Amino acid sequence: MSVRTLNLIWEERVRGSYPVTAYALGNDGNLTRAIPRPAEVRAYDLTRIDLGGERTPDVSFSTQTLTEIEVTAESRSFLGMTAKEVYLFHNGTKTQFLGDRHIVFIDTALSADGKRIVVAYSDMAGISFEVACGEIEGQLRWARNVATSLNAVAISRDGNYMAYGTEAGTVALLDYRQREDWQFLLEEPVRTLACDETGKHIIYGTAFGKIGCISVSGERTWEIGVAGEIVGVATSADGSVTAALSYVEIEDASHLYCLTGEGTIALDMPFPKPLKGLSVSGNGLFVATGFRDGTAQVYEVQKSETGELAPRRLSRNPKKDAEALFALGEWEQACRILREAIKEQPANLPLFDLYTSAFNKWLETQFAVAHTHFETKDFASAVGVLEAMHTEAPKNVTILSLLQQANMGLARQWMEHAQYLLTQKDEDGAAKAYTTAIELQPNLREPRERLQELNHERALHADQRAEAFLQQENYPSALSSWEQAQLLVPSPERAAKIEKAQIAFEFATGMENYNLKQYPQAIFQFQKVLARDPEHTAAKRFLQFSQRFTNDTATETVQSRFSMLE
Repeated sequence: MSVRTLNLIWEERVRGSYPVTAYALGNDGNLTRAIPRPAEVRAYDLTRIDLGGERTPDVSFSTQTLTEIEVTAESRSFLGMTAKEVYLFHNGTKTQFLGDRHIVFIDTALSADGKRIVVAYSDMAGISFEVACGEIEGQLRWARNVATSLNAVAISRDGNYMAYGTEAGTVALLDYRQREDWQFLLEEPVRTLACDETGKHIIYGTAFGKIGCISVSGERTWEIGVAGEIVGVATSADGSVTAALSYVEIEDASHLYCLTGEGTIALDMPFPKPLKGLSVSGNGLFVATGFRDGTAQVYEVQKSETGELAPRRLSRNPKKDAEALFALGEWEQACRILREAIKEQPANLPLFDLYTSAFNKWLETQFAVAHTHFETKDFASAVGVLEAMHTEAPKNVTILSLLQQANMGLARQWMEHAQYLLTQKDEDGAAKAYTTAIELQPNLREPRERLQELNHERALHADQRAEAFLQQENYPSALSSWEQAQLLVPSPERAAKIEKAQIAFEFATGMENYNLKQYPQAIFQFQKVLARDPEHTAAKRFLQFSQRFTNDTATETVQSRFSMLE
């Protein structure tokens, strides 16, 4: 399936409403917006709007004027941003994120389930820049320094991946644990970003009209150029449908582009006024846009049944067009035109015979390309060619056989790459390489055996690090190392060590609080120890001491007050 065009379902203008945001459009076409309440100052309703344009207010809230509000179709939680504050709205409460810092916020993003956030900000002087990840309840997970000026952030629908873009043209992808998957340097400043369900496709828009896609491996898969500055991008959960907004300053006008997963423009719609806000539903069946005047629009995506981009104009003479393409050797394009023609004229046998001839010729050329890739052992390219052929001819036994051979060859190459990475001491990279080989050949035992051996080796190294940290009484690092080992190769013995180290850590923390005369904090730690180990003698004893000192302090305070009155 691919995009043919968009059809407008409804349009509504509400003054004072906030623009459409990335995940505000649900798979059912319902749009979520923050709409002002009539006759109430700074009061809003988080409102769901169905395909008939009917509103259903959901959550009411009040706030100061914000520069943006990030809402999603799946959640009742949302966030709002000003230059100096980010407010988190969750379960009827409003909290500030990074409220203790003197910073200037640049951009925010909220995962589709409303649970995770990512923000970009600078110091007050605009000299240093950071990206921070957190939870909707307000917890900061991590903050990462970025060497150059930040312009945009995005978060995957599932909240496990975050991307940022800079004025220098850098696009980077990180996971929820702050591990960087890749960096890609563009030729111009990044203005806006979008992410699919799980970080496999990052869509970018630049200051000079470039729209492109970077894959999970950190490679650019496509890029196109249009007029103006790209001010918004959005994509479906699988990256098969992308929408983009451009602003042409000299015309003070905008363009809405709808693109296929390969970066082909299916629709270019000009608007005489500036657009602001864009969303694509997860299933790619709906697109929503917003204007600066508070207007919102919801479109239905009409798709082509061919799996290819439908021609923008119906060919008046498909036979003549196809024959012209034959002369150029453009068999795939000829097949596309003839396929559309025989859909409209299913009883036209000459057209069908011509299509069959073109299709067989296309298969012949693709087989030749695949064999060339086999000869050069470029199995990755061979897989790409054969998968495209399999989509068009799913029952062709020769294609299936060659695809299996190509996948096997590629899996072997990934296993060899894993062995090379091990010589470079890159155990994490080797584990990913073995995992890729398993995905390519799920029934092959060898990569699973090697991954198991590697995981045991990695777990052993993690255990050794944990023991070394334990000797230094560095309990947090010891726990972290043991937990890593337990994820790789679970064992009851290690689980017992983790529990023992956790108890030791909490008791040591309690003693640290006790020695500093921070008795309430000490009580809390000793109680945690006893919850894990009710027979912990030292925790019992120092818990009693802490409680006694707490009571004595309270009594002393009362007596002091009476002395002052006398």
